[in-house]
Amino acid sequence: LLDVFVSIELTGQAVAFEQKFNYRRPMYEILEYLWKFDKHREQVKKLASYAEEHIDDAEAPLFLRFINLLMNDANFLLDEALTYMARLRADQEAKERGEWNEMPDKQRQELENTFQRTGRIARYMNIMGIKTLTIFDMITQEIKSIFCHPAICERLAAMLNYCLQHLVGPKRRNLKVRDLNEYLFDPPKLVAKVTDIYLNFSQYNQFCVAVSNDGMSYNEQLFPQAVEVLQRIQYPSERIDEFLQLGKRIKKVAAEQKEEEAAYDDAPDEYLDPITSILMSDPVMLPSSRKILDRTTIARHLL
Repeated sequence: LLDVFVSIELTGQAVAFEQKFNYRRPMYEILEYLWKFDKHREQVKKLASYAEEHIDDAEAPLFLRFINLLMNDANFLLDEALTYMARLRADQEAKERGEWNEMPDKQRQELENTFQRTGRIARYMNIMGIKTLTIFDMITQEIKSIFCHPAICERLAAMLNYCLQHLVGPKRRNLKVRDLNEYLFDPPKLVAKVTDIYLNFSQYNQFCVAVSNDGMSYNEQLFPQAVEVLQRIQYPSERIDEFLQLGKRIKKVAAEQKEEEAAYDDAPDEYLDPITSILMSDPVMLPSSRKILDRTTIARHLL
């Protein structure tokens, strides 16, 4: 099943980008069903262990390719869902202000057709986005350490931070449209599922570091803002407490990282990764170009 999931990316057919999600959608249902059986769960765990042991191999192991694509899908679907919901809100506001009524019939009809199409796409992205997160949560309840590998952890943290920031931060106002149910957009369910995934990694320091290092979406207010939403949607109180503790731990790690970075502000350029401009922790010389990059940069590129 995982092999087929991965192979869809490499069919060589001229298939529309979005079409692959139609192919993968029934696989989620099958995977959820198989996950109920110990023997199948154990087999996936074996694949994960093998992938972690061989994560630096020239040919990426199957499970590594699977979770890489799963994260790619989650990133794309969630970003598209949020983008289309924001677009719907803007169109609804323009329509309610009467702007469309001032336009010629043909232009108004084109806007209406575009609005309907945007709604259909948003609905589809919302369905697939929450389904992908559900699978991600299911897997990471049992399989964790490979996701905390430097080649993967930063992308995982960035995905969760981005989604949470849009759902609980100031930008959440852009997502409020009429008839949320029509588009199957369920922000409370999304916030709860993203929180579940954060908590799956709450004991891993590598994950805390990756969350705090995300300069795009993480800030000290992110977790308190999320807690306010979690309390409103009646998320289990003991889980909220765990999430609060995780937020405090990440805040502490962020402060420590800032101090450490300040100490290396004057590091010579040859100690910095030429792509990320971050101090290298595991420098590797490429055999052909003889350039030196951090191992995690190379691993991300290979994925």
